[in-house]
Amino acid sequence: MSYNTILIKGESFRKEGVVASAQTPLPGHLLDRNSDGKIIVHGGDGGNVAPVLVAVENDLMGKEITDAYAAGDRIQYHVARPGDELYLLLANGENVTPADYLSSKGNGQVDKYVAQAVNESGSASVTITPRNIVARPLESINNTSGGAVRIRCEIV
Repeated sequence: MSYNTILIKGESFRKEGVVASAQTPLPGHLLDRNSDGKIIVHGGDGGNVAPVLVAVENDLMGKEITDAYAAGDRIQYHVARPGDELYLLLANGENVTPADYLSSKGNGQVDKYVAQAVNESGSASVTITPRNIVARPLESINNTSGGAVRIRCEIV
């Protein structure tokens, strides 16, 4: 099922900011702030996302979820809370189910979280789960070919 809004369930906690130069966030992108306090697409593959900021459609200007923001625009974004259901952008090449976790792809999109084993000084490997998990998919999507697609997710 497709939706025409990014926030599907949850209490709206909208804020706004100014899009930094050379940025064109789409509704459904994970966002961050730069050193000037302007809004940028979240960077850093697998990096921490706290708080979870998600671009939403600029419905105040009659825009839809397919309309990107431009550099210098006033951007509307949602400050997500655990349990919120949002329509995020799933990266190309991903195949996910509701049993998976999602993390930041580093380009505003989400991808399947894969735990990494850590081996310290010859000791046994230990699997760690840092706080970079953002959400869980609420549907199965096989996006192993094609561009980014929207996926219904629950923020964790």
